[in-house]
Amino acid sequence: HVRTIYDQYIERISQRQSASQQMLFPEIIELSEAETMILNDAMADLQYIGFDIAPFGKNTFSINGTPPNMESTSAKEYITQIIASLKEARLDFKSQITEQVALSMAKLSATPYGRTLDSNEMMYLVNNLFQSKDPNFTPDNKTIIKVFTTDEIEKGFR
Repeated sequence: HVRTIYDQYIERISQRQSASQQMLFPEIIELSEAETMILNDAMADLQYIGFDIAPFGKNTFSINGTPPNMESTSAKEYITQIIASLKEARLDFKSQITEQVALSMAKLSATPYGRTLDSNEMMYLVNNLFQSKDPNFTPDNKTIIKVFTTDEIEKGFR
């Protein structure tokens, strides 16, 4: 699921598309100066994904809107986790920041492990996966699909 969501976020960012679900009660987030710099570097990408974030004082921001399909998790928590992943990755180039923002959001938005999908959800997920440019790997290079050779299958039965 992460692969398909990641691809959607990368597409939104590259096409400069933005859709946001406005919040009835905006969330206020206070950051350190270092976190503020990270957020400022990622701000345009977050807006294209669907966040509506505005300065609200020194190192303080108001989260006024979220991506339309975001789960009920706190927007503040999403932003905090995205900043943490960007800080951990220590990225210098804009393209790397964009990819990390999309990956963080995809991981946060993906169907949680252990949740049972109905047949329609499974078909939707598989169809979207095979429309991906790289359906064999997650954005962070974990294997999704592996094709086994006949020899590999035979070795498994010996």
